[in-house]
Amino acid sequence: MAPTTHAAVGAAIAHLCPRLGIAVPIAFASHFLLDSIFHFEAFFPLSQLLGTTHDEAFWFMGLVMAVILVPAMAWIGRKNHEVRIMALYCFASSAALLIDGPLFRLAAMFCLTVGAWSLIRTPNVVLWLAAAFAATSPDVLKDLHKPFDRFHSFMHYEGADDLGYWLTRLFSLPEPDWFGARATKWPYLTGYAVEIAVETALMLGGLWLLTKRARGAPPTSTAKPT
Repeated sequence: MAPTTHAAVGAAIAHLCPRLGIAVPIAFASHFLLDSIFHFEAFFPLSQLLGTTHDEAFWFMGLVMAVILVPAMAWIGRKNHEVRIMALYCFASSAALLIDGPLFRLAAMFCLTVGAWSLIRTPNVVLWLAAAFAATSPDVLKDLHKPFDRFHSFMHYEGADDLGYWLTRLFSLPEPDWFGARATKWPYLTGYAVEIAVETALMLGGLWLLTKRARGAPPTSTAKPT
């Protein structure tokens, strides 16, 4: 999953369970649960079809998603400054984790977290940021610790049998003669669309949940900091 999705889900977990010692471990564990769901399987066949690298296809699709998602995030946080800060943090975390070098990525995530915290220091945001950071951190830790990397890879979805593959099998359709052709076949296009819809729902749903009052918690702040 995209770091934005991991961060939004982590923050939502903290909102539902506003105890730091419980929310942070659950948010950390959520990374592996989300990574076990098929995702980002469109980029490799798309890159082959377009004659680009995987990273170039990733950046292209990321730009398209940004054009769509940024207005949606702005709308969700339109009445709540805390949620706007978290939406900005979640989106920026994807850019931070694309930096080359694990130590540079870790430093970027730390600076981003501290920067968001400095903008508004309410208990809500502090808790959300801690859980969001925990939820995204495995993507940095895997490059710093080999045994952890093996565990991360073990939990991560392998895309050979994605949803498009199973739809092809279900309707007894012939497999494309080359991998890039998957991006032109309706079963795979359907699978990619579902994949994007699931990730978008998790991402925006997590942020939307932050706008709702947690049970037993005081109302979230809507005032801008002075």
